[in-house]
Amino acid sequence: MLACLIGMALFYWGYHGGHGPIAMGPGFVQFFGLIVALYGVATLTASTWTRSRLKLTKPERAEWGPSLFPREEELLERMAVGEAVGDIADDLERTSQVPRHITLRYIIEIGRQVVDDIDR
Repeated sequence: MLACLIGMALFYWGYHGGHGPIAMGPGFVQFFGLIVALYGVATLTASTWTRSRLKLTKPERAEWGPSLFPREEELLERMAVGEAVGDIADDLERTSQVPRHITLRYIIEIGRQVVDDIDR
C-alpha cells in the first residue's frame, strides 16, 4: 500500500515539473513513480489473494470439519510441544484421511483464533 502511495506521489511530482536532487527530468520521475505504484498494486493483490486462499471454504468445513474440530485441543498441544506442523498434518492424513493442505489451513485458522483471543 505504501508503495502505491509513494508511486502516485512521484508520478504527481514528475507531472508537475519534478525538481530537486533526484529529478532527472519529468519523464523519468513519472516513469519511476508508475513502476513503484504498479509494484505496490501487485504486492497488495498478491497479499490479498494469498490471505483469502488460506481460509477453509464452507464445503471444506462441511466435509473435513467433523474430523478436525474434535482434535483441535490435540493440535494445539502438539504445536505447543514444538512438533513440526508438517509432521502433524502428515500424521492426520495417515490416521484420519484428512488431506495435508486442509490440515495446514485449519492450523493457520487455529493460530489466527489464538492470536485474536490474546489481543482481546
